[in-house]
Amino acid sequence: MTQDSLKIADASERDLNPVRVDFGRQVYCLFGIPVDALSFQEAVAELQQAVARGDRCVWSTPNLNHLTSCLKSPEFRDILGKSQLSTVDGMPLLILSRMLGIPVPERVPGSTVFDKMMSGAAGPMKVYFFGGPEGAAARASERLPELSPSLRSAGSFSPGYGPIESMSRKDILENINRSGADLLILALNAKRGHSWISLNSPHLNVPVIAHLGSVINFVAGTIRRSPEFLQKTGMEWLWRIWEEPYLASRYARDFVDLAKLLATKAFPLLLFGPALKLAGSGARSLEVAVTAQDGSAVIELKGSASALHLEGLRKTLDQYQEFPGELVVCLREVSYVDAALLGLLIVARGGRLEKGLPVWIRSPRRSGVRFLVHLHCANYLIGPRDN
Repeated sequence: MTQDSLKIADASERDLNPVRVDFGRQVYCLFGIPVDALSFQEAVAELQQAVARGDRCVWSTPNLNHLTSCLKSPEFRDILGKSQLSTVDGMPLLILSRMLGIPVPERVPGSTVFDKMMSGAAGPMKVYFFGGPEGAAARASERLPELSPSLRSAGSFSPGYGPIESMSRKDILENINRSGADLLILALNAKRGHSWISLNSPHLNVPVIAHLGSVINFVAGTIRRSPEFLQKTGMEWLWRIWEEPYLASRYARDFVDLAKLLATKAFPLLLFGPALKLAGSGARSLEVAVTAQDGSAVIELKGSASALHLEGLRKTLDQYQEFPGELVVCLREVSYVDAALLGLLIVARGGRLEKGLPVWIRSPRRSGVRFLVHLHCANYLIGPRDN
């Protein structure tokens, strides 16, 4: 094998499919991670439109394991923050969303979305399978035409279980690009899969990229999908344990972490949140002012930064998303923050990080507002000079 074939895609190479952040997203912060308040049909439509436009859409499907992993891994959390679409997969996350008043209408499991795609819900697409157990991606690629009238196979690759760098060789990425795939599905395990996507998506011309670990096995026929009544009730994890017993220990750890999250963040937020909202309700709107000097732009906010008052901030962030200097969002004079404001800041931060542009957020002056940021697990948004 030649040295060139082992070459890893250089980060300095041209971004084949540059991303412009959509600040119109109805995205919310769910204990530090972004979730889009979309129905199943709306999510399918978003994916279909991304393919039609040729826009890059990194699609994440967070579940409880994603959430608990992000609370422990800043790197994984930041990778999810760069997603262009983040739909709630797990039932625990749907319940948490509803507890906090986040208007997520329903679960949007990645495997169920793919089932609908196979039945033609998103129109014709070419799918590339990457990862999974040895031979599973090839088997999925072979079986796809038998299972779907609308999806075609663009190819497959089984990279094994080596380091991320060995799966990111230039020849591997070029093969994916030559395939003409509309949808790239990975199965590497959540952290490794999302790390691979974060490293390589700028060098890929595939519109939709997603880590849907179980899908490759389902299509390949190596693992059976749970009965529909278990899917609808959110009890699919019981079936997964039956099919893959090694998952039992992971689910047990996740539920322990969930209990801690409920005790230390969710219940205090439910207890103190209404009072803190009332305390900041004197400001009925959000004022947005921008000061630019010495190569920096400071977006100063004053008033109640809640879902009802974010239109001006959305427009301002959109206007300054390509700003080459340091972008500062100042929360000093904010009287209240909610999951919608924090979700918008996650998206803004993720977009700047992906482009390698500097951004930081100044902490609110009010202790009650800082407490809300803490309970939402969003302290990491605050810049290092302001922690």
